[in-house]
Amino acid sequence: MGFLTDPNGFFMELLRKISDIVFCNVLFCVLCLPVVTAGAAMTGLAAAMQLIAEDREDEGRSALRVFLHTFKEHFLRATLLWLFGLLGIAFLVLYSYTVNAMEGGAGHLYRITFYALVMVFFAGYQYVFPMLARFGDGAGRTLRNAWLISVAALPWTLLGLVIPAAAVALTFFLRPERFGGAVFFWAIIGFGITAYLNNLAYLKAFRKIEQGSE
Repeated sequence: MGFLTDPNGFFMELLRKISDIVFCNVLFCVLCLPVVTAGAAMTGLAAAMQLIAEDREDEGRSALRVFLHTFKEHFLRATLLWLFGLLGIAFLVLYSYTVNAMEGGAGHLYRITFYALVMVFFAGYQYVFPMLARFGDGAGRTLRNAWLISVAALPWTLLGLVIPAAAVALTFFLRPERFGGAVFFWAIIGFGITAYLNNLAYLKAFRKIEQGSE
């Protein structure tokens, strides 16, 4: 049973990672409550999950400290990028209402363009906050690189879209009568574990940038 109590063993390391994910998840939920701070919260969560995924140290800071440091350091840029995302989503919603009001062949064609726009938008936007946390570039450069890497690392891009979609489907739609349990899951660990899995994929994509800059 020594492997269960060995402070450097796999089991204790796994417990440390899970506890870090839980603490970061709860902090993320709290910091998202004002809504306007959600962008900075997503950036902080991405930085913390990248730290855990790479199993590295950041000047001796814990994942929670890295979260808070990144939240404060990139607050303004993350907020601008979050507002850009909200505007993009608002445009897609308005476009969907317009498309759904159309009939005939034109309506069918515009519906196809709508689905294409949704895919392109979220394919690139999913990288925005993880890239800001990783590279700390300006808002404009982060946006440009996010969509460029979404094409350059297409397999990881698709995986990054599938992971949260599958998590939401499994927790909310598979057993809709357990809605309260699903909300509890997301409040405690859902966002954190999803971000952790996503950032495992994103780190694979980011190596294309990091290798190109060497």
